[in-house]
Amino acid sequence: MQELLELLIDLCARLGRPILRPLWGNRPQGLLFGFACWFLGLLIFLAILAGLLLWIFW
Repeated sequence: MQELLELLIDLCARLGRPILRPLWGNRPQGLLFGFACWFLGLLIFLAILAGLLLWIFW
């Protein structure tokens, strides 16, 4: 279960990083950038999941 959670956190961070990197500057780093990447990736993941659920059950 813990490995699945770590995989989900890593996936969310990877989803948000390409979007935020150009906005953040040349070499983004730090806890705030990491949290922002994770949060944006989580929002993208939840939007995709919600879209799939709507598509299936509509």
